[in-house]
Amino acid sequence: MPIAENEALASLKILVAVARADGTVHHDERKSLAAALESLELPAGANVESLLDETVDVNAELGKLVSAEARDQIYRSAYFMAYADGECTKEEQALLDRIVEVMAAPHDAVVGAEAEPLVHLIARVDGADQHM
Repeated sequence: MPIAENEALASLKILVAVARADGTVHHDERKSLAAALESLELPAGANVESLLDETVDVNAELGKLVSAEARDQIYRSAYFMAYADGECTKEEQALLDRIVEVMAAPHDAVVGAEAEPLVHLIARVDGADQHM
């Protein structure tokens, strides 16, 4: 079942925070955000750049994720964003740890995300090129 639009926007803002965590939004992170944006109806003027310019309160956005689906998906999505540029920095890892702590992410969601081969992640990022 799809998650509610407000939860999707909160999730997207969390992904923005992960992308910015190391101080640089890499090209692959930007492509991943753009691909995620395509599936949402956002307020007029909202785009990757406007979201990247916003200050994100990760704890507040995590608090907006109330459905089981949104809570289960956020770690996996954040994990993929953290590794979109090929490596997870300590700042990105700190946000992943915070998500696990706040969401009490199920162990299988954490292990499942971390066990997915990098080739699948690369395919997802490459697939985003086709939508841009």
